[in-house]
Amino acid sequence: MVYYSSIICYGTEKFVDLLAKIDVDGVIIPDLPYEEYDEVKPYIDKTDLCMVPLVAVTSGDRVPMLVKEAKGFVYCVSTLGVTGGQSNFDKRIDDFLAEVKKYSPVPVCIGFGISKKADCDRFNKIGDGCIVGSAVIREINKSGGDPEAVKAFAKSLVG
Repeated sequence: MVYYSSIICYGTEKFVDLLAKIDVDGVIIPDLPYEEYDEVKPYIDKTDLCMVPLVAVTSGDRVPMLVKEAKGFVYCVSTLGVTGGQSNFDKRIDDFLAEVKKYSPVPVCIGFGISKKADCDRFNKIGDGCIVGSAVIREINKSGGDPEAVKAFAKSLVG
């Protein structure tokens, strides 16, 4: 996940080439509007990279357009605002996920605020996967970067 301004500063073609060279699978550019995808997409289309769309309950009737060419997965935002581990999920999220799944050619995954097994259990029943970011970062910090502790935390989310 990277902001578009960082890509522009680095150089779009150079950035995409670097991602492909180091075997990155996909990229999420949260501040790149769909109408400006053409600034990046031609470079990505020359690689095996997936440009993962980010959609939220506020995407409304734009969902079919946003996900129609999705590769890898669709990232559904479970709550409005910023990520960081809060679990006050939008009350419309269940219906929203069902709507996205109607249009998505790839798995629909849920992120933002997913931090414990109960969250994963809930969303894995209606989505195709959960994205856990901030909680993993917290575990890395808490454990001093111990890979076994982080692995145990990850397993606790699905086990």
